Amino acid sequence: MTPTEFEEQDAILSGEELGVQNLPVHVGDDCIVSCWEPSKEELEEINRTGKVYLCVVGTTHAPLFLTGAKADLWPVEEGQAGD
Repeated sequence: MTPTEFEEQDAILSGEELGVQNLPVHVGDDCIVSCWEPSKEELEEINRTGKVYLCVVGTTHAPLFLTGAKADLWPVEEGQAGD
């Protein structure tokens, strides 16, 4: 998966110090949204298995929400994502 720019982005989280790609994001009142694009091979595997795996570096992380539909995200500032 590759982080990708998107219409609503309003910030970039720098990955230089960690040796990873920069991450385009939208910073809301109580969340940060990023957009990811699978490679052709990754999309074929997702279509085959119906699964996406998430790995968070560290020993804990905040609650999260994954979706393939941008309409599920806005207005994220009003706490409606995933409702």
